[in-house]
Amino acid sequence: MKSTNMLAQLNEEIKRRTRVVRIFPNIASCLRLVQALCVETHETWLEDNRYINMTFLAEQKKELLRMAASPTTQQDQPNTSTTFCTT
Repeated sequence: MKSTNMLAQLNEEIKRRTRVVRIFPNIASCLRLVQALCVETHETWLEDNRYINMTFLAEQKKELLRMAASPTTQQDQPNTSTTFCTT
């Protein structure tokens, strides 16, 4: 059963992998398996889940900084907004 909660999903994957091994020779070997799984999950998350294009976000931030640094103010620019009246 897949979950949208990342922590629950990670715990389920740890359970699944430790059931396959069944018996660990020592605590360190179990810890290595869990650490490797956490690293794998982290790398997968970094590579796969790109909801926002960070390049676009950086360009947008630069554009906003340029607009803020420009000498023109809102009063100098023509009003292009339209007003709608409802009766």
